Amino acid sequence: MKKIILVTLLAATALSMVSAASKTKAKKVLNKDKPLVFFNRQPSDPTSGKIDTAAVNWNDKTYYVGFDAAGGGAVQGKLITDYLAKADPAKIDRNGDGIIGYVLCIGDVGHNDSKARTEGIRKALGTWNGTTDPGKVKEGSVTVGGKTFKVVELEGKAMTGTDGSTWNANAATEAMGGWGNKVR
Repeated sequence: MKKIILVTLLAATALSMVSAASKTKAKKVLNKDKPLVFFNRQPSDPTSGKIDTAAVNWNDKTYYVGFDAAGGGAVQGKLITDYLAKADPAKIDRNGDGIIGYVLCIGDVGHNDSKARTEGIRKALGTWNGTTDPGKVKEGSVTVGGKTFKVVELEGKAMTGTDGSTWNANAATEAMGGWGNKVR
């Protein structure tokens, strides 16, 4: 009786090991040719923003659906500086202190698209300090209608919600309302 139980246990153990090995093997084979789509988020290192080329080149059916975030950030910055270059300095600097203050809504701080847009805007305004972290900027300058003004980022804020969402309309509305009330 003991021999039968021992043989049965050994057989069951061997079968489960073979079954587990074949399942692991099957997963690797099944997934290697499946399409993989990254939508609006290129796989990248969250600290450096460097694109994870191994993930992007997983197989010949791997795609990234999005846009050139760095180019988008540069365009946003250029739109701002082009507008200011043609603007009336008296209308832009309404209090006459020679300083242009701005606030910046930042999306997901770890998202490479958000980082690129933040960098583009800060570089255009001269406030880029090598980081996209909220509030970590330097004083910049910009030309408005032929006159040079100091530029100061009054506040940069990530629009994160209390629920953990990384771009939250309620957080953005609250931030904009708060900033609007500070100006009055």
